[in-house]
Order: sequence, then structure tokens, then C-alpha cells
Amino acid sequence: MRQVIITIAAVILTAGTICEVARGKTIYVDADAAGPNTGTTWADAYNFLQDALADANSSQKPVEIRVAQGVYKPDRSAAEPNGTGDREATFRLISGVTLKGGYAGSGEPDPNARDIALYETILSGDLLGDDNDVPASSIWTGFADNCYHVVTGSGTDQSALMDSFVITRGSAMSSESMPYPFDPNKCGGGMFISNGSATIKNCTFTRNIASYGGGMYALFSNPVLVKCIFSENVSYPTTGGYSGGGMVNDQSGGSLDGCSFVRNITRGSGGGMMNCKGSNPMVANCTFTANSADGTGGGMYNDGSNPTFVNCTFTENTAGFGGGAIVSGGSSPRITNCVISGNSGAHMGGGILVWGCGDEPVISDCIIRGNRAWQGAGICESSCGGGGSVHLRISRCVIAGNQAEGDGGGISCNPWTGIIEGCIITGNAARWGGGIHSYSFELELRSCTFSGNIAKDPGGGAYQGRAATLRDSILWGDVPKEIDTGSNPPEVVYCDVEGGWPGEGNINADPCFAEAGYWDPNQTPDDANDDFWVDGDYHLKSQAGRWNPNGGQWTIDEVTSSCIDAGDPMSPIGYEQFPNGGIINMGAHGGTAEASKSYFGKRACEVIVAGDVNGDCRVDYLDAALMFGNWLDTRALVAAYPNPPDGAFGIRTRPVLSWQAGIGATSHDVYFGTSSPGTFQRNQTETTFTPGRLSELTRYYWRIDEVSARGKTIGNVWQFATTIDGGTR
Repeated sequence: MRQVIITIAAVILTAGTICEVARGKTIYVDADAAGPNTGTTWADAYNFLQDALADANSSQKPVEIRVAQGVYKPDRSAAEPNGTGDREATFRLISGVTLKGGYAGSGEPDPNARDIALYETILSGDLLGDDNDVPASSIWTGFADNCYHVVTGSGTDQSALMDSFVITRGSAMSSESMPYPFDPNKCGGGMFISNGSATIKNCTFTRNIASYGGGMYALFSNPVLVKCIFSENVSYPTTGGYSGGGMVNDQSGGSLDGCSFVRNITRGSGGGMMNCKGSNPMVANCTFTANSADGTGGGMYNDGSNPTFVNCTFTENTAGFGGGAIVSGGSSPRITNCVISGNSGAHMGGGILVWGCGDEPVISDCIIRGNRAWQGAGICESSCGGGGSVHLRISRCVIAGNQAEGDGGGISCNPWTGIIEGCIITGNAARWGGGIHSYSFELELRSCTFSGNIAKDPGGGAYQGRAATLRDSILWGDVPKEIDTGSNPPEVVYCDVEGGWPGEGNINADPCFAEAGYWDPNQTPDDANDDFWVDGDYHLKSQAGRWNPNGGQWTIDEVTSSCIDAGDPMSPIGYEQFPNGGIINMGAHGGTAEASKSYFGKRACEVIVAGDVNGDCRVDYLDAALMFGNWLDTRALVAAYPNPPDGAFGIRTRPVLSWQAGIGATSHDVYFGTSSPGTFQRNQTETTFTPGRLSELTRYYWRIDEVSARGKTIGNVWQFATTIDGGTR
């Protein structure tokens, strides 16, 4: 019996030891602790953070360091309590070590109480305590003797975690003549990270300065930032290079979620953030407010990079040259469900400026409102030179209330090929081309609504200096007239144009908007400079049903718009609700689930009749005409409606891909991978594909080629990006 008891006791002791190791060691830091400073309790806490980091570095991982309120400087330790003044001193993050600030500490009733606002834990680079507090727009005196980087995270993985600190007064302004990018002491005043993937949560980077990346500089790294604030950081580039007031990503990726960039400044480009040389971060739920750049990209500058932005807001950012909110130079960012409002660029692109050869940006489901610039107040694509061009896709966006002194109140584009589809372009103003000013040969506008745009000279709705195509769109209520052209007029078909326009399927009829927007004179009717645009509702009235976005329900009107079922019979009707007439509606809601319903002189059928294609409650020659008219349309042969949706962000790492098969497809060739269009996986008959466990924070591309008796129909390339496990989908 005794042997059994001893054995059980040994097992319990071993299990306890294993649990202790798994739980890890906790180290305490409090500048005011008066004990023996061993770091084992709050009463005996280390006075200096550097001593705790040294202890953690030599301990078995994981380790947690809890830091009480107060100010901590990287050149101080128990051995050097008054500091060394060494500008190379820095707080180095360690893999397997969690660093937590915001604790009350030993002087409070509950030392473990944690409130990051009440118990502020500050990591300061002001080694001599001689900094001033002049506005961030001024060069800060006294910073010349501050440490180069308050924090470094080089060589770490995601288990290196820093949570709830204020990082301030770093000064990466090396006096060495070594040019960018070879001197790291010119990069990242608040934090510098090279070849690292540290996790930073709930931290504030404020009033740091650097030649490049005032708040943070990430080089060959993939940091994960969650709910961090970058405010009043400054970059003053001494030579060429990538400035970035708040943050620079240089050949880096990683992710930012719920972060804020506020009042950061650069004398170069990228006031809030700079992404350069193949950096592809994933940025979600972030705000960029009142950042400024003397050059371009007040909120953000992307140079040779392909970042993804989802659910972000860019407001009141300014640029001395162009791109008040975002600049894309030689880049192909994906901007989804973002708000870009109230930004300004002195010359081009108050909201977004695109000017790199070969760019392929995708902007979808965004609101671009109230931006200002001389050219392209909402979106500007400028000549990239060298005979190159930009292929830009803008989908389902509201582009409204933007004002340009020159051309293109809503959009200005030059050597641009691309597609603008499903957009509401209203209430924009310019001298030429209130809604859009284009000199592009291969630009296609389809299913768009233009209304309330103003031009002082030609083209209230659209000025097309070269041949382009407008299809399934509405141009109504623009001043002085809807369309003006150069020597190569656009092809306009199946559009409602006020005043009329030659072309197949065009009409000249009041579209019967639910409620048109209007310019409010702001109580100063004699001063147009302070007028502002009040948005309208551009759903089409219908006696069969119009979607009311305010009430979230279908509303029956007394009239039916002539634009319903008036689009190109060969255009796909997409998600239009039944009865849909079998033909797409004109305007921005055509082909969507919010398209107004077709009216045939009586209430819609309560039961869908087999073979009734147009929804008029009869099966007749009209249904046959619709069916046979689309029979040979090759667009219907392509795989469609991908899930995850094209451009989706935050997808979990074990997704199941699905799609709608093209008409007549008997099997499907599946391509999937991390580079476009993906590598061939297999031929299959199912319309779902499970790629297995995917890497976190990675962009994936996929394509479905449909195989039928006709042969093979090449599909579109779709893409999505994964999140950390436990993501949104």
C-alpha cells in the first residue's frame, strides 16, 4: 500500500511540475517597488524593465512580464540606475515572452488591477529627459540624444508579445552619412523590426521621429498589430527612400486589425503608412485620420506593393502633391468596403491616386465622398509614362460630393484600361467632367448611375475624350449636359441618357429615382464654395416592388421606371429578384439583389411557373426569346459566384471553396495556389474544393476552367486572404 501511495504522490508531483512549466514564469516590474528587487512579486518587483528582460531571456519559456505604471527607459538597469545615455540602448522583444503593461503596481490597493488608460506604462527614448513638447509639425529639439529605437523586435516569432504600452520619443535620426537603406539607425524611432513576426496589441506609438518610419519600421518582417495607435509620429527623410510618418513596411507582410493612424507627418510620402518593395500587409478595421505628407499619400503610400484593405476609413488626410488618402504607385492594392472622405491632394487624387505602370488596383464596395483636388478629386489615374497603362476595376462604389478645380470631380483617368461597374457617381463637381473625365481607349462603364454632377465647361456627367463603352447605365440630371466627347466618341448602348444619345437600346426617359440627391447651398446661395452634396436614393420606382434601404423592405410605388428590364438583353441578370423580366435593369442596382422588380400590369405571381423566364406569370414566346437569345452567350459558360467571394479577407485556414458551374459544364479543372492563377490541382465533377490546411495571413489565388462538350472555357482568377485561426469565416 505504501508503494502505491508513494507512486500516486510522485504522479501528482510530476503533474504539478508539468502544469507549472506549461503555465510559465511571471516576472514583475515596478519602478517604485521598495523590496529586494528579485522580480518574484509586486513587493519585490524589479525597478527596471531591462533587468526583467534579462531574467526572462535566460528562463525557460513561456514567461510573462507584468509592468506597473510609470516611465521606463532602455538605457537604465540596476547596474546603471541613472542611465548610460547610450543611443543604441533598446528594449528587445523575445520569442516566448509576453510583455504586459497597464498594471496598478505595488503602491495601489490591488497591484494586479489593470487599466491601460489609468495606469499608463510608458517606454520612453528620452534618455536625458530634455525633450520639449513643440507641435509635431516642428522639428523637435532635444531629440538628438534620444535612443534610436525604443523597442526592437528583430528575429522574433508571434509568441513575442507586447501588450498595452506607450512607446514614445524614439529618434532614429542617425548622423552617419550611410545612405538609406543601409543604416537601421535611421529607421523606426518607436520600433524597428527586422526578420521578425512579433505580436503588438493595444500599444500607442506617439511622438517618435525617424528619417524613415517615425513610429515603426518593419523590414523582411510579418508583425501582427491589433488595436494599436500611431499618433503624431514624424519622418524627415535625409536622402531618398521610403519615408512613412507612422509606419513603414519594407518587403514585409503581416497584418493590422483595429489600428488607428492619427496626425502623423512626413516630409516625404506616406503620412500614415508606407508599403514598399513587395510589401503585402493585410489591413482591416483601421482608421487613418488627419495624416499629412509634403509629397504624396497623406494617409497611405504603396510603392511596388499589393496590400489588402478591408473596412478601413480614411478621413481628413492631406498631401502636398497628390493622393490625399491613398497612393498606388506600381502597386495593385485591393480596397474593399472602405470609407474615403474629406481628404485632399493639392494636385491629383484627393481620395485615391493611381500612377504606376502595370498597376491593377481593385476598389469595391467603397464610399468615396467629399474629397478635393485639382484633378480627379475622388479617384485619379495619371499617366505613368513609358507607354504603360493601368488596369483598374471599380465595383459597387458610391463616388459622391467630390470637387476638382480642373478635370474629373468624381474620377479622372488617362491611359487606363479597366471596368467601372455598379457604381453610383453623383454630386461631383469639376471644370471638365463633373462625374468622370476620361482619355482612356479601353474603359468600360456598365450598370452605373450618374446624377447631379456639375461641370463648368463640358461633360456634367461624363467627358470622354477617347473611345470608351457605356452600357446598362443611367445618366440623368447632370449639368450642363450628360455626355461630352472628343474626336472619338464613346459607344453608348442600352443607357438612359437625358436629352437622348444615339445607340442601340438607348432611351430618354425619367428614371424615376426613389429620391434624387441635391446640392445644399449651406445657407449661402451666392457662395458655391461651401455647398455640400446630400445623398439620394437611386433605386428605381416600381409598382411590383422597390427595395427601401432605410426600412430594409420592399416598397410598392405608384409608377414604374422605364429603366427596369431595359438593359442589354445579353447582360447577366445576376442576383435580381423574381420577377425580373429576364433582362437586367439599367443603373447601379441592375444585376443585384436590390434591383427593382418587373411590373406586368398586375401583381407578381405568388407561385413561380416552370418555364416562366421573365416572371409575367405566363410561359410564351417571350420566355423562349430570352432563353435562346442567351443560349450562345459565352459569358454564361464561365464559372461564377465564388465562395469565398473574390477579394475576401479574414478567411479561416480550412476553407471549402465553391462556385456556380457554367452552363453545360460536365467537369471542372481546379487551379489553386499562392501565385496567380494557381497551379493545376485536379479535374472533378463537384462544384466544391477543399484545399486542406492553409497558412495564416496568406493570399491565395484560384481559378475554375469549365469543361463541356464545346471544349474548355477559361475562368476568372479569384483570390482571398486568410487570417489567424479563429478568424471571421
